Amino acid sequence: MRPEEQQACIVLSMLFLDTELGEFDLSWMTNDLQHLSLDEVALTNLLRYDVFPVLWHNIIALTGEWQWFDSAWLLAKIVSRRRSWLRFVTAPGQALA
Repeated sequence: MRPEEQQACIVLSMLFLDTELGEFDLSWMTNDLQHLSLDEVALTNLLRYDVFPVLWHNIIALTGEWQWFDSAWLLAKIVSRRRSWLRFVTAPGQALA
């Protein structure tokens, strides 16, 4: 992964925290993403195919992570998934569709 993609994944992971994001949080995320050399399509693909498949479970967990995701763990999971045949499955239900 390029450094810009890594930073984008870390920022996008905030969407999966078990907490309500306020206007300040969303503004910070938007500003941080705008400074990366990634277009909207690239960001959408990172969110859909890299970040969501790794972190979707936190949204439905009873005791989900609410502070932050370890960036080294997150990036290692994403790289591992990219090398796996699972990279074609973005969510559990998609495997059946």
